[in-house]
Amino acid sequence: MKTLRLTVTVVMFASLVAISSCNFGDGETHCRVKSFYWEDEWYNATYNNAGRLTKLQSDDSKILFYYDEGNNLYKSDIYHPGDVTPRTVYTFEHGPSGITRVSYYFDGVLTNGEIISYVTPNEVESVIFQEYNPDETVGYEHSLEFQYQGGNVTALNPGSFLRYTADSFDSKPNPFKMLAAAVGNPAFWPVGRYVFFPVADYDIPYVSRFSANNPLTGKYEFTDEQPQDQTYTNTYAGGNVTKIVWEDLSYDQDNVEDYAFKYDCKCGPRVFR
Repeated sequence: MKTLRLTVTVVMFASLVAISSCNFGDGETHCRVKSFYWEDEWYNATYNNAGRLTKLQSDDSKILFYYDEGNNLYKSDIYHPGDVTPRTVYTFEHGPSGITRVSYYFDGVLTNGEIISYVTPNEVESVIFQEYNPDETVGYEHSLEFQYQGGNVTALNPGSFLRYTADSFDSKPNPFKMLAAAVGNPAFWPVGRYVFFPVADYDIPYVSRFSANNPLTGKYEFTDEQPQDQTYTNTYAGGNVTKIVWEDLSYDQDNVEDYAFKYDCKCGPRVFR
């Protein structure tokens, strides 16, 4: 009996040591997003056997993701509360480094698009944003140029009439990059609006969407105007960010967007099955 007790004790101790030594933080993460708080709703994530994200489901709405035979994301549908058919549809085209074109359809009408150029599969060189006329010709477009340092976007559009600078970042994994990897496009999360300030539906800040880590402070400025400060207040647990409060106080306005995350984490293989 004493031998049995000793064996059980040793096994339990070894298990505790293994668990405590598992590092979920620096470098490649052993975690994936389990739930995502976006647009004032918690979305629960569903993954397929290949580890691809297939659905974000809330109580009132859902976001679906579709993949071709090569496991490339080709479409995503957003169902708003009460929708029988998707209100917003994204379609995607791919190149060697990742998604090269995103087309937005709202209520079945092509409204916007992006053309993406890459430096590497993890870093974007530029995004050309397009707005379409009713006949699907391009009515307006502008280009955003990206500058990276240490895997993070530190400047957008240097030298342009509208510029954004990210002043500081934490050292933790970016959950938007986890979501990006889960749809097979590691450079950026392709669903939602790219924005400089929190004003649009399903918006995500540029620097959060494209950076390896989580921004802490930033500012944007127009030519001949004073720079306008922004803050990102992050909450952490277990080596990951669990909440992001993005606040823009520019021009005497207080615009705030909240994001939050829950995770599945494990030791062993980095790819969930």
